[in-house]
Amino acid sequence: MKDFKKVYKTKSKKTCRPDDKMVAVSELSFGLQKGECFALLGVNGAGKTTTFKSLTGEVQPTMGSISVGGFDIKKDFEKARKLIGYCPQSDLIYEDMTVEEHLVFYVQLKGIPKQQRASLVESSITQLGL
Repeated sequence: MKDFKKVYKTKSKKTCRPDDKMVAVSELSFGLQKGECFALLGVNGAGKTTTFKSLTGEVQPTMGSISVGGFDIKKDFEKARKLIGYCPQSDLIYEDMTVEEHLVFYVQLKGIPKQQRASLVESSITQLGL
C-alpha cells in the first residue's frame, strides 16, 4: 500500500452542502512479505476499517496504490484477492453449519478450482484433527 488516501463525501448537518469531505485515511504506506500476518490497532475513527475495506476491494482509494503479490487491486482484483486472508472483527462462523460446510463455503469464496475443493477440505479437517 503506497500513499493510500480515502476521502468520503458527506452531507454536513450544519451547512447541508453535499460537497463536504471527511478524510478517513491519509497517506498510509506499508508493505508486507509473503506469509506475514498483521493487524491494525487504533482508536475509533482512525481508518482501520476503511483500510481493510480497500484491501478487500469493498472501497476504492481516493488516491494511492494498493497491490498484492504484484497485482494492482484496481486492475487485477480477482488475482490479488486469492492471495489475501482476511479475518474481520466479527466472528465469521455460522452456528448452523458444520466444519465441513464452512470449509466448502470458504474454498468457493476463495476461488479454489472445483476439482481441488473436496481433497483440500478433507485434508484440512484431517490436519486439524477435527
